[in-house]
This record gives sequence, structure tokens and C-alpha cells, in this order.
Amino acid sequence: MTRRHTKRLFVILALILFAHSTAWGDEAGSENPPEQPATFILKAAEPIAYLSGPWHFQRGDNPGFADPHFDDSQWQLLDSSRPWSSQGYKGLSGFAWYRFRIVLPPGKNAISILLPEIRTSYQCFVEGKLVQSTGSFPPPSFVLYSPYPVVVDLPQTPRLSATTLTIALRVWHSPIWERYAGGGPSDSKTNPIARVGRTAEVHRFLELYSTRARQISSDRLDLAGLTLLACATSFALYFLRHSEREYLWFGFATLANSLNFLLTYLYYGQIRNDTLFDSLEMVATIASRLAFVAFYQRLFDCKMTWFLRTAIACLFIHPVVLTLGYSGQIPFGIENLLQAISRVPFECWVVLLLIQRSRQKVIDARLLLLPVSLVMGVRLFLTATVALRQLGHPLAFNLNKPLFTNPIAVSFPDLAECFFLLAMLAILIHRFARSCRERDRIASELDAARSLQSVLIPESLPLIPGLSIATAYYPAQEVGGDFYQIFPSIAGETLIVLGDVSGKGLRAAMTVSMIVGAIRTLVEISDSPAAILAGLNRQLCGRNWGFTTSQALRISTGGFLTVANAGHLPPYRNGLELDLPPALPLGIALDASYPEVTWQLLPGDRLTLVTDGVPEAMCVRELFGFARTQELSTQSAKSIADAARRFGQTDDITVLSFDFEGADAARVRSGSSKSFVDQQRAVEIPSHP
Repeated sequence: MTRRHTKRLFVILALILFAHSTAWGDEAGSENPPEQPATFILKAAEPIAYLSGPWHFQRGDNPGFADPHFDDSQWQLLDSSRPWSSQGYKGLSGFAWYRFRIVLPPGKNAISILLPEIRTSYQCFVEGKLVQSTGSFPPPSFVLYSPYPVVVDLPQTPRLSATTLTIALRVWHSPIWERYAGGGPSDSKTNPIARVGRTAEVHRFLELYSTRARQISSDRLDLAGLTLLACATSFALYFLRHSEREYLWFGFATLANSLNFLLTYLYYGQIRNDTLFDSLEMVATIASRLAFVAFYQRLFDCKMTWFLRTAIACLFIHPVVLTLGYSGQIPFGIENLLQAISRVPFECWVVLLLIQRSRQKVIDARLLLLPVSLVMGVRLFLTATVALRQLGHPLAFNLNKPLFTNPIAVSFPDLAECFFLLAMLAILIHRFARSCRERDRIASELDAARSLQSVLIPESLPLIPGLSIATAYYPAQEVGGDFYQIFPSIAGETLIVLGDVSGKGLRAAMTVSMIVGAIRTLVEISDSPAAILAGLNRQLCGRNWGFTTSQALRISTGGFLTVANAGHLPPYRNGLELDLPPALPLGIALDASYPEVTWQLLPGDRLTLVTDGVPEAMCVRELFGFARTQELSTQSAKSIADAARRFGQTDDITVLSFDFEGADAARVRSGSSKSFVDQQRAVEIPSHP
């Protein structure tokens, strides 16, 4: 073969290859039409395809923009994975439109679109028909929503050939948010790319995305559970100890905090009504802080100061600035900054209170100082960080960044909250155990005091000829500060000592035990009422045990009644109050004197002695009073005491009644009339017998 023939062969082969390649290209072009701007093709072999790339964009609002035949060739092309604020439209709010086209393959498969997070509200039109609406639009009013990916199911009609659908998005961006968040697709790192595909695959992807979102927010659910556990524990401790209300207030505070965490978890991972969410969060936050104020006040026994009042008043700045923020009068960044500032007085009050009590060596304050300061500092820092980000000054340091995500996402604020709750629980349980030990100790002492008082207060009354005795004794607490002693003598005389120690409870009962012991010693030495009171006064002076009112009486067989009084209520005879000279209570002045006064009792006379628990009984700011006491003084001792108790017992109640029958009633009746006339003689007896 010659060289000329070889050249001809190569030329023929080249022509054949060129013709074949041209025919191949034409065939391929017939299956896939050439791409146009903002047009995306879903191939039959692909279950899902991305809609990433440029979309047609036009600011303003026109219902005709939804028409599939509208010419959008002059619109600008914007990246579908970024907001319009980062693509030349910074600060743009109001309405804007996106348009793109999807080429669907022939077939009967149901097709859906996954739209990413689009801020603030939007409507989706497919071939000019509204198929999806998210959020609310003005006029006249609107509600702010946080975006979340949404699946739009396309019309299910058999496609005999490749079908092109025009998708139009009518987006409205709130002017409140445009200062720090761009409109259109969100620029969040977790925001998925828009995609189109078979309905089952698209829904499956959204479910996986939602699961991942819930996993990221699972720390909120864990914190809600831990806080509810602390709440239940605190309420249980309160039901066991109703007197210690710090457990009740801590339970309310943790309940409000758990609702806050639960709200965050429930609203994360879906389209969120921010107006409702922020309002509920605000109510829970204020309730939590007010409950914590009551908790710290009760725990450390602190009073309401001007600084605390200011801190409480600042808490209510939150609803004011929140209203101003949602009405557009102030930016959300300023709203969050003011919210952070409003919390500073409350947190300063708590920390300063803990420091003060720590210096006073209060163990609970020392244990709480670190966890409380840590969690309050973290909360304040997070609020300030959000404010700076919204004002356009984001910090490079992200405190909310998870430290690890497997098996759950945990950040430093989560650890601070856990540390705070665990420390609080440990302190409250330790405090409960400590108070239980103290309660057992006091109960043991009260049992001993009751046993002692049962010996000091006569359980049975002596049988005295010619004298009928009745008593009623009701302490205001477990043990009381009233006392009485009755001593019959061989000579037929009866010595009675009645008194009331200042105060109530265990200390008063211990004072009573000392007084009764002193009385039993003194009656061995003298039967003079004045001498007995003077001796008791010497015993009580200088002991710093308060004061004691007392009364000593001696009743002879002939009916002579001798009384010495030390600041106590006078006796009643037949409903009339006996006139006694004034005298100081016991334990006030060492040189005090107690004059004696003598009366003649007649057969049938009733002598009634009471302590101040009877006239001082109170019902709705009204005292039982001396008039009622005198009116009832002719009744039995039990009737008088029961009437005062029903009225409203506030102090120990003791009532003694003596009915004088006479040693020889016939002889008394036949005697001189002078014996029936009261004989009063005041006898001055020195303090030292």
C-alpha cells in the first residue's frame, strides 16, 4: 500500500469517528435538555438530588411572581444556601421572592421537596398554586417564628415525559430580625441543603435530621429530668418537715427551671412560635428567681432590705423590654442586653449574701458559694453573648459549644447547671439530716421535760376537809411555764403557790422545775405567803431567766385567807376581784417586798385563781379580756379554761378553784356576825424572813 493510500484511509476513519461522535451527542441532548439558570434536574436513577446553586431573586411583592409563565430572566441569581443579607442585601426586610425550576423524570413516583430553614415566614407556590405556608404575614399583625426545614409534597400525577415545574417562594422577613439575621435561607451550619427526590427518601432524611436535632438538644431534656428530680426531692423533704419552708421554695424554683429546660427541648427541632416561647420562658424565669429569693431568705434568715427590693424590682424589667423588642421599638440585641443588666442586682444580692454568711461560718453558705457563683456567671455570660451577637459583635469564644456529643451533647453550661443542682441537693439532704438529729435531741429533751413537769404539776389533788379543789392546766406548747403547788398542813391550813414564768417552751419549763424545787424547800421553813415569795425572789434575781409572776395563799380551817402577790392577776371570790396592793414580779429587784392581805371566807364561797393565759386568749385581734374572765370566774376551773381555749389560746392556761365549806358550818352559822365581815389587815414582812 502506497503512502497516498494510507493517508486516504486515515481520513476516512477520522470522518467516520466524527460522524459517530456527532450522532452520540445529539442522542444525549435529546434525553437531557441543556441546563438553564436556576433549573435543577432529577434523574430517574437518582432517589434524591440537591437544589444547591443559584435561585432567581427579586425584592418586593407581586402576586404575579407566582405565575409559572412569568419571565424571571432579569432577576438576580443568589446562592440558595446563604441569606440575602450576605449577598448584597444587608438590612433588607419585608417581602422578597425566590424562583427556580425542577425537571422531573417520567414515572409515577411521588416526589417531594425539602426546603431549608427560611427566615422569617414564607409561602411556597408550585406552578402558581399555594401548597405550603409557614409562619404569619402582615398586615395587620404578625407573629415571629423560628424557621425549620419543611417537606413540600408535589402533585402526584403520572408523568409520561420529563416535566418541568416552577417553584416560587414568597418570603417575608421581619424588620425586628433584619438587624442581626438575614432573610431567606438561614446560614446556620446545621441548616440542610434544599433537595428534591422521592417522597419516602425526603421524609426519611427529614426524620433523620430531626432525630439529630433532638439529640443535640437532649441536654435540655436531661437537665429538665435532673431538675425535676431535685424538685421532687425538695417537695418530699418539705412534706416530712412542714416547718422548714426552704424546701418548699426550692421545690418551686426548680419546678420553674425544669419547665424552662423542657420548653427549650420541645421547641427545638420544629417551627417555633418565638413570641409564645419567649413569653413562657420569661414567666418561668421570673417565677424561678422569686422562689429563689424566698429560698435564700428562709435558708439564711435574712430580712427584706432596700437592695433586695431593688433586685426584685429589676426582675420585672424583663417583660417590659421583651414587649418593646417584639413591638420593634428597640432591637433584640438591646433587649437581651437590658435583660442581662436587670439580672445583675439579683445575682449580686445572692453572691453577697453567701459571702456574708460564709464569713459568719455558716456551713451551708460556704458549700453553696462556688456552685451558685458559677451557674449565675455562666447564665449572665450566655445572655450577654446573645446580646452582642444580635448587635453585630459576636464573640469568637462559644461557651455553648458541646464538649462532646456521644452519647449525648454536653456543654460547659450544662455541667455548671448539673454541678449547681447536685450541690443544692447534697446541701438540702445534709441539712435535713442535721435538722432530724436536732429534732431528735429536742424531742428527747422535751420528753425529759414533760416527765419532769408531770412530777412538778400535781396529777392528783389532796383531800382537805372543808375545802373542795378543782384545777385545769393546758400548756401552749409541749411543756409550759405555768406552775402551781398545793400543800396541806397537819394543823389544817392549806398553802397554795401559783405562778407564770415569762416565755414558753423548754426554757420556761426548766425555770419552773427550779422554782418548784425552791418552793418545796421554802414551805419546810415557813408557811408565810410573803416569806415564800421573798425567798423565791432571792433565788431568781441575777439568773437572767426573765421574770416570774406569782401568788401565794394560805387558807386556814376557820376560813381566813391570807394572800401575798408578786405581779400576778388577783384572785376572784364569788365573781369579784380581790383588791391587792401592787408588787413587782419575782426576779426583778432583790429588795422587793410582798405585803400580805387577809380576808374571811364564808362557807359556800368560791375562790378562783387564773394565769394570764386566760384573759390574753385572742381571736382575730380581740382579747378574751378581764371582763369575760371575771364573768366566768364563778364557773368550774375546766369550764373557764375551755372557754379561753376555744376563743384562741396563745399562752399557757392554768385555772384553780377552791370551794370553802367550813370546818364546822353549824358553829360558824351560830357565831357572831363579826365573823362574817371581811377583815383586811396589811402586814408588812421584810424581804429576808
